[in-house]
Amino acid sequence: MEKSRVVTAAVGIFLIAASAVCVAAILQRTEKEAVEYRKLAEISGHSYEASGFLAENSFRETEPGREMHVEAEEAENASYDWDALAEINRDIIGWLCLPNLVDLPVVGAVDNRFYLSHDFMGKRSNSGCLFMDRDTEEGDFNRVIYGHNMGTGSDAMFSVLLRYEDAEYFNENSVLFYTDRYENMAAYEVIAVVKYNVDDVGEWDFRVRNHGNRKECLAWMAQLKEMAFLYREPEGFPERLITLATCDRRVYGKDGRFLIIGGK
Repeated sequence: MEKSRVVTAAVGIFLIAASAVCVAAILQRTEKEAVEYRKLAEISGHSYEASGFLAENSFRETEPGREMHVEAEEAENASYDWDALAEINRDIIGWLCLPNLVDLPVVGAVDNRFYLSHDFMGKRSNSGCLFMDRDTEEGDFNRVIYGHNMGTGSDAMFSVLLRYEDAEYFNENSVLFYTDRYENMAAYEVIAVVKYNVDDVGEWDFRVRNHGNRKECLAWMAQLKEMAFLYREPEGFPERLITLATCDRRVYGKDGRFLIIGGK
């Protein structure tokens, strides 16, 4: 009996020590990633508070109530050092900014799976990196950008998109900015929030990039309005769309997606 207790105690101590080592390793890696992302933010031309918040926001859960203050005017006038960004990652294709929510680089994916588990620096990371759907062309009508939802309580990557579930937030935060690698910045009006089940792909597919003719495009947009959890009628028919997509298991389980769709 006494020997059994000793063995049990020894195992417990070992597990505690092993857990402490794992936690320390994770914290060390997180801190290193944060420093690298802060450098990235500085290289990108961000001189305001976002650069510091970006590092913390991308790799760790932030303190409750901590907000990133990037006003629309700052986002609209932001500049980026594309040559320096390309030296870090030649896959860079643009920069996405939702004021006070997201301020991150976007890469072009040859394989959609890679950036689910690798950051902008190409290193393994649970947070991944924002990436545009593979084989997307600059002139496509609808361009889809994917990012991780890191779970309840996290503000990392696209986790923050779920704030658009609130109608008041949707009404008060109606613009996103996307700047491509050719320095073309465009403001997109957030027109729809969709809770999507990938099993419904036959009914309406958010990943459709182009349409055969205007009639098909109008039908797709009409279906979007029907599918939307929240919707605002755009001032005119959009020339382009950007769709932000992340996982959302609350309604449809592993097949659930949460979409923010902007038009210009």
